[in-house]
Amino acid sequence: VDYSGGDPTVVAWVGAEYQRYWDDKRESRGAISRDGGASFSRFENLSPQQFGGNIAVSAGDADNLVWQPSYYLSAWEYTDKPKSTFVTTDGGINWTELPDVGGYRRYHRLMWWFTRTALAADRFEPHTFYLYDDEQHFLRSTDGGMNWEERPFSPPCKEANECHIFGEIAGSPTEPGVLWASAGTAGLFHSGDAGATPWIRSPGIESVVAYGFGAAVEQSGPAVIYLYGRQTGDQANGYFRSIDDGLTWELIGRHPLGNYLNVTSITGDLRIPGRVYVGTSGGGFLYGDPVGSDAR
Repeated sequence: VDYSGGDPTVVAWVGAEYQRYWDDKRESRGAISRDGGASFSRFENLSPQQFGGNIAVSAGDADNLVWQPSYYLSAWEYTDKPKSTFVTTDGGINWTELPDVGGYRRYHRLMWWFTRTALAADRFEPHTFYLYDDEQHFLRSTDGGMNWEERPFSPPCKEANECHIFGEIAGSPTEPGVLWASAGTAGLFHSGDAGATPWIRSPGIESVVAYGFGAAVEQSGPAVIYLYGRQTGDQANGYFRSIDDGLTWELIGRHPLGNYLNVTSITGDLRIPGRVYVGTSGGGFLYGDPVGSDAR
């Protein structure tokens, strides 16, 4: 799921029936909402390749979307066949297929690795999108996804650190051109110049399963970063937040009650300071507010 930074009532969704991945009759599934999720319209004219993966919506043009599908159609196909990226400029009625964006790249492999987010839109810059693969390459498009350039520096995303499973890239919700990226057991990184200079690692975080952003807890402060992962030297995953752009981290909880399935997503509320949402692997979601909060 993704939303337009310029109009958050526009929400796009793509999905997959994972048990039909190797079935030639599998159904491409995606839809767009223009009323905040109250109703959805199915995407049209889809290719069988448009299956699972990631979707991103332009900040300045909600009809401009990029879809990076899950990577291979058979167990070993990803080793020798590049896959396409798809772009629409009319809200999902028609799609342009772009074979092998950036040369042979592995962006999003199997659809059941839902945490992997290889594609993101800038939350402020129109028609600006980002892609990073699991072989330490980072690309940017500034023309709506039709053309891509490889940037000088990438987050250290590779198979050895499980970034191909847990890696996520996201644009800052408060600053144009500022990006965050996780790299599995390599930690969390950010860039203020879209990879023109080396990415900066956030201290204290040893591994990241998922992360997201919430409203600042201090007036004029940065957006809060919420993270599910492990601090350096810790033996177990936990929920953390940072109110200072990832310089320091506060543990706000462990796996609640020990009876929920694996965490696949975490994010804050950009309207309610302190609120955090957690999604699990088919076991529903939960949310939390700071102790003593009167948020509703």
